[in-house]
Amino acid sequence: MLYEKIFCIGFWKQGTSSLHKLFLDNNLKSIHDSCIDYVDILDKYDCFTDNYCLIRDYKKYYNLYPNSLFILNTRPLKKWLLSAYKHIYILKDKNDKCNKLWPPTESQIKDMIVIRENHYKSVLDFFKDKSNNLIVINIEEPGWQNIVLNKLNLKCTANNLIMNKNKHQIDKDILELIELTINNVLSEHNNPYELLLPNYSINNYEYVNNILT
Repeated sequence: MLYEKIFCIGFWKQGTSSLHKLFLDNNLKSIHDSCIDYVDILDKYDCFTDNYCLIRDYKKYYNLYPNSLFILNTRPLKKWLLSAYKHIYILKDKNDKCNKLWPPTESQIKDMIVIRENHYKSVLDFFKDKSNNLIVINIEEPGWQNIVLNKLNLKCTANNLIMNKNKHQIDKDILELIELTINNVLSEHNNPYELLLPNYSINNYEYVNNILT
């Protein structure tokens, strides 16, 4: 493998399971587990997805493995929020963290937006002089898998392009409640990071920083 490790440092419901599948399909040792701290098992896997420690500690992982690839997986803000809250609703009776986040409130949604934006700004600032170690992918853009595999010098197959889909269905009235609450927040929110998404393989940090300032 061209890199020591691969760390996916985007948030949940932004293609983490699809990235995990992509790695496994290419015979890489990958873990997708939100319940354990990866710092104790770094030597056992090549690829790491879907864990808050990746967001919290990505600088620590870079210092441990400076020849690693970091993937900032993202998607348009509204689609992320909708997917996140549908996931929260489905798990609210099984997971204490999800239970505390239901029902959606405007205050919670604003906090989620700020946390995501601050993380994105932190990542882009940190890697501005380490561009070979970072790619930014928008999972809504067709062919994002090619961006990842090309970076790893791996070939893309038809199977690699299959996205994991959430098979759970929720009632229309619940979906309307989620969407109404999100829309109320987004009507007031100016999100500069949406402008990054068409440029989902970003190496021009001067351009990026001009957008964010």
